[in-house]
Amino acid sequence: MQRNLNITPPLQFADDFLAWAVWLYYVEGRTQNEVAKSLGVSRTSVANYLAEARRRGMVSVTVAPELLSGVERSTRLSRRYGLRETHIIPARTGENREALTRRLGGATAQLLSARLNDGLTLGVAWGRTVLATAQALTEQQLPALKVVQVAGSSVDGTPFSPEYCTALFANRLGARCYNFHAPGIVSNAGLCEQLMHEPIVSRQFELIHQCDLLVFGVAAAGDTSLYRQTDLLNPELMQPYLDQGAEALVLGRILDAGGREMPGPLTGRQLGLAPAELSTIPQRFLIAGGADKYKAIRAILAGGYATHLITDQQTAQSLEAS
Repeated sequence: MQRNLNITPPLQFADDFLAWAVWLYYVEGRTQNEVAKSLGVSRTSVANYLAEARRRGMVSVTVAPELLSGVERSTRLSRRYGLRETHIIPARTGENREALTRRLGGATAQLLSARLNDGLTLGVAWGRTVLATAQALTEQQLPALKVVQVAGSSVDGTPFSPEYCTALFANRLGARCYNFHAPGIVSNAGLCEQLMHEPIVSRQFELIHQCDLLVFGVAAAGDTSLYRQTDLLNPELMQPYLDQGAEALVLGRILDAGGREMPGPLTGRQLGLAPAELSTIPQRFLIAGGADKYKAIRAILAGGYATHLITDQQTAQSLEAS
């Protein structure tokens, strides 16, 4: 490494340019450009000095314990539940549900930004975290990207309804939107069977089964606030499921603790992607967190429905301990 012979290090460094570079960069916190100017060398030489210092053991890098712990927990959860990736956002003391939902959505939006491209088919479910993800997306122009609604529609105008979440995703991404023009739940199984043979519904299912990536959330089966805000379900319909130990509500379907779809009053009456069909989609991003959703998340993971999990630190700790 070349050095400027007209510049001499301070006496405490005993003519050791390497030690001087290490001090300026790591202790005084100067940039590599600033160090280069002080030493009278190029920025490349400074980078070489710093690499040599690490090789000689003059510098050791210590990872913050909380960061290391988070990465290790992500790896353990991924192995335990057969996930490709687990992403854990840090805990925040005193955080309410709304703030946590926004942070989970923001984290998912960042992950998606590196994966979305023209020609991809993106499946969108519904719920508060899915909506938060759409709201956090950076606006892009991906005109060949297809955004497909995977659950039937509602008519209550809920902000996190399937049709609204899908439309907002498409709008943010400058993509093509394919809304599901049929209700999520119909009055009887016979009508559901008839609708499945309608060309517009059949075409929607073709698009759903072509999805490369799915974004979905999960609700606790006993979340009564969800029933009050959507016309897809009501407490009377849910009670038989709750009596039998229902834990999770995903894509309008009810699951037990083992992730199995439960039979009941809604059987044969639901339009949309079924849990058993999720495995046909290569990448499935589950966005969920909070103590109230822990059992529901565990049911989803037990069923093997997710390939990626985005959750918070406290929920991750509970999942690891279970």
